[in-house]
Amino acid sequence: MANGGDSFLAGAILGGIAGFAVGILLAPKSGAEMRADLMDRSDAAREQIWDRTGSAREQFMDRSGAARDQMEELLDSTSQRLEEIRAEAANVASTLRQRVSRNSSSDADSMPVMAEFESAPQSDEQDRV
Repeated sequence: MANGGDSFLAGAILGGIAGFAVGILLAPKSGAEMRADLMDRSDAAREQIWDRTGSAREQFMDRSGAARDQMEELLDSTSQRLEEIRAEAANVASTLRQRVSRNSSSDADSMPVMAEFESAPQSDEQDRV
């Protein structure tokens, strides 16, 4: 058995040497040329990655800027509409106070106030909702 193991080891070593020799003889480039070629390819790949990363970064910045602009416009229009609603609410409250004041001074109960309120014209806000 020891003899079989020795012959396998010898065959493996001879096979490795033969494979190395065939590889050297058939190699199209020298080691220095191969390393230079690999360096050139890796440099080109690195530049391509940086270009794509830079392009993606620019697209992200453009899109995030556009989204920020849209959000600011939405915030402005919402704030403006909120101020309009507040003004309408203040107007309605003032009208109701006047009606309550008018009705309470005339010794009538609160029913006429409710009748006036129910017959008051509806605001445009209900149509929009």
